[in-house]
Amino acid sequence: MKSRTQLVIASLVFLKILICVVFIFQLNVGALFSGRDAIASETKRQIETSPSSPQHSSDDETISLEFLVEKMDRLKAKEKELQLRETELAAFQRELDQKIQKLSQLRNEIKSEMDRKESVQRQKSKHLIKVYASMKPQSAAGLIERLDKQMAVELLAQMKGEAVGQILTYVDKDKAARLIEGLARRE
Repeated sequence: MKSRTQLVIASLVFLKILICVVFIFQLNVGALFSGRDAIASETKRQIETSPSSPQHSSDDETISLEFLVEKMDRLKAKEKELQLRETELAAFQRELDQKIQKLSQLRNEIKSEMDRKESVQRQKSKHLIKVYASMKPQSAAGLIERLDKQMAVELLAQMKGEAVGQILTYVDKDKAARLIEGLARRE
């Protein structure tokens, strides 16, 4: 695998060097055989030898016209390419807008679902608090001792202070101390 990668890289480097050599060769050979310099020098000699006969050099005009036509063609091609890219960007923008809209809708659905679950949880919590508050303090204390600390603190925090005090009198002293500490930190 490694040798194959090295072979591909070596081939690409060789191809690049070959293209550069051909390009340089064409530039040098093209300048030698193009004849533009020779034609220009002949035209210059003709003008110098016969100043009375005004001859216009159409080579410069032709070269300029060819250059302008070529430049216009390149500009038109570039303009078409830009229009194509603009169309692609517009399509990407529409797609992105649609995805953003879907994500916003999803976010709203998730938020409403979370709100609904929170509401259900609050209802359950209120119901549980009512159950514990309506129980005899001794019975509620026995159940609270069996709950984990965090759950017990949450329940006691939402109950009236008088009910909490009555329940905690029946809870084991060590557990009651930890629950009171949790209540103090929570508030």
